[in-house]
Amino acid sequence: MQNPVLVAVRRTEVDRAAFAREANTATAARLSPTEQALADARHLDAAAMERLASGDVGAASNRSFVRGFIDRLPPSERGALVDADGALNQEGIKRVQGALLGRAYGDAGIVGRIIEDADSDIRAIGGALLDVAGPWAKLRAAVAHGDVAPGMDATADLLAAVRMVAEARGQGRAVAELANQGGLFGDDLPGNARLFLGALFRDADLSKPAGRQRVADFLRGYLDEATKNTSGDRLFGEPLSAEQILRGERMTADVQRPANDLARPAREVAAAPETQDALFQQVNRLLASRELEVPTEVKVDPETGQQVALKRSAMDLMDEADRAINDAATVAACAFGVAAE
Repeated sequence: MQNPVLVAVRRTEVDRAAFAREANTATAARLSPTEQALADARHLDAAAMERLASGDVGAASNRSFVRGFIDRLPPSERGALVDADGALNQEGIKRVQGALLGRAYGDAGIVGRIIEDADSDIRAIGGALLDVAGPWAKLRAAVAHGDVAPGMDATADLLAAVRMVAEARGQGRAVAELANQGGLFGDDLPGNARLFLGALFRDADLSKPAGRQRVADFLRGYLDEATKNTSGDRLFGEPLSAEQILRGERMTADVQRPANDLARPAREVAAAPETQDALFQQVNRLLASRELEVPTEVKVDPETGQQVALKRSAMDLMDEADRAINDAATVAACAFGVAAE
């Protein structure tokens, strides 16, 4: 024979569809969501993080970032993460969010509580960490690349505070009790970790959780200031430390005022959006660090005849204002909708 050929002949009945499915099933055990998140985090280097425009991975502005992430995955995994139009489906969004969580915090225990534990005892805190995972990962990438001062990466302190809350709730103990207990060699909770811990609660006793939105706002406030602290030369004084930012201090502008830029009137400065945002962040920090009460009305004590100031919690007043603003926005949206019809 000049060109022999070996031919295999099937002599038994085989379910060819089932055989095809089994032949294409991976034999190796799949990674858990936490393991997958930490593995995917390796794909998010500094170059990839530069493409991230916001924390919403499904936003149109993040298409370049998402495309770069998907392209780094094995071809066999890409199809399950996008829909017919090439946009991220729900599984894809969770995959990218998991990668950002891994890149931002790098702690298997914390990441696992956020993406795997449906009954997590730090659900609100975990939600806030998820909300800022993208910007936080971007900050860490900037620090690693040398664009932002090294001291601005406060991840270790943040995670120490979160672990303290998780440990206290797991043991059924008060957070303040555990935080004030100290380790064998003194206080094992660094100062910056204590500042983060205070921001997770609404009162000095660490008994009233601040809630997901307020914790996320506090972390965004830190990120806003930390990213201004570039590693290059500064025009106006020394940069702030992470502790100073957490205590509410703000960066000095790095850009000199043009010679022809006249001073702005006080009313204009007070009404400026950046001023309002600064005040909002400052109020959040104050409310997170201490329980404040605000006089709301004055009544006369019938027994003594003296005037007595009635006070309410500042946090309750802020919550009430938030609800009023949301209700007003809903009414306005409905009114516009009816007018349009």
